[in-house]
Amino acid sequence: MCALACLAVLDRQNAPLYVRGDFSSFFGSSPSFDGEEPDGSVSDSRGIGGAASAEAGGGPTPPAVNFASLRHQFMIHAALDHIDEKVRDIISLGGQTNNNDMMYLGFLCPVEEMRLYGYMTNTGIKIIAMVEDAAGVLQQQREIELKSLFSSVHVLYAEYLLNPFAKIGGEIVSGRFDEGIRKCVYDFNKKHNF
Repeated sequence: MCALACLAVLDRQNAPLYVRGDFSSFFGSSPSFDGEEPDGSVSDSRGIGGAASAEAGGGPTPPAVNFASLRHQFMIHAALDHIDEKVRDIISLGGQTNNNDMMYLGFLCPVEEMRLYGYMTNTGIKIIAMVEDAAGVLQQQREIELKSLFSSVHVLYAEYLLNPFAKIGGEIVSGRFDEGIRKCVYDFNKKHNF
């Protein structure tokens, strides 16, 4: 199993923009980040392509990027209350926290064998990572790496928004964004030998 089980990007109203779970399904031995999809089909940098395009006789189809089990979706939903609570605490303190860690909300809650961590941008976009439970020194190292992961996902989201053809306010359907997420998750999980 992999260390990072699910990753979600949510808008201000908590609507899912991007949800991905089951990263182990496309990380067999080593991932391919040159546009190859998990099913062996190829997509270009705009996120088009796929196995169904040739069979259907139609144009290319975008990759399915929003997938997570119902169980993972419930866990993400449970973490939202904890995000609201942490944000209220930050506001009540007058925002007097370390500026580098201002967006990183840290550990939100444990749910079953998972630990949920949060990150919130200045514009209210929330990023939630669901990580398999670990304790001790490994946990401290994981926190440092999670900050880096969240920061990378934030940069990917900003780059997605800079695309003039991106659908603002809707689900993120982009091969480039998905490929970037896969690379970030692969790097994170590789550090933990999963």
